[in-house]
Amino acid sequence: MKNYQEQLFTNGFCVIDNVIPLSEVIQLRQKYLSQFTTDKFTFTAQEVLEHPDLAGILFSQIVIQTISQIIGSYYCMYPDFSFRRGLYIPWHSDVPYLTPQDTAPDHSGHMFQVSLYLQDNTAESGGGLDAIVGSHHCQELDHTNLDLAMLDGYQSQRMPSTAGSLTIWDSRLIHKSSEPTDTNVNPEIKLALQWTVSRDEQFSEQYLQFLQDRIDAKLKNSVYDQNPREMRNLLAMSELRYPDSFSSEQLMIIKNHKLKFKLFQ
Repeated sequence: MKNYQEQLFTNGFCVIDNVIPLSEVIQLRQKYLSQFTTDKFTFTAQEVLEHPDLAGILFSQIVIQTISQIIGSYYCMYPDFSFRRGLYIPWHSDVPYLTPQDTAPDHSGHMFQVSLYLQDNTAESGGGLDAIVGSHHCQELDHTNLDLAMLDGYQSQRMPSTAGSLTIWDSRLIHKSSEPTDTNVNPEIKLALQWTVSRDEQFSEQYLQFLQDRIDAKLKNSVYDQNPREMRNLLAMSELRYPDSFSSEQLMIIKNHKLKFKLFQ
């Protein structure tokens, strides 16, 4: 896993192929495309936990071991895991809750985002993320108050994620959703299981407060809170309880791998 660690540190992201087999991807797409009745739909954290095939990915041996070997064992998880259809977000970083000192480029990341995609990220259909490679180390960029005009002159790259791959990126990385570019092609509907992890608890309280402020409407984030489904998702996060919201099997996995769940008080 050393090459993935190096990619994550240098580029700001890494893609691990074939984390779940293509046969499982096909089954999941068939099942959930028939259940998602609108173009933009989100399963909240509680709903993910209630669907064994989705929660089974989140708590699978291969996913936990892969993340542990790349960012460190006994990592932290948060109440923001979700399963989404058709979510497209413009250029941003995922650390508006940190100070410029906290996002200094001279240290390894603490906070990371994880996505498991159920389609390839292609130029024609999109399906994953574009990123400004190495932007998590760019001192001249303000990651907490991103000015899009500052991105002029920077080259972006499409992350080479494929159906069933796991993508991990440093939360400081500047990125956006890859969007369809070929109007003559009917794009494959985008499905993704997404969540936040951290290698330690250094910024856990700041992140949870960021989520709480959005729930309390003290902070209306222009990037994340574009759609009513996000408020539904945020409210569900606040209702998640440990251990009550988790099955006995999920609790056993969390205990055996010594994962830390950081939830609202």
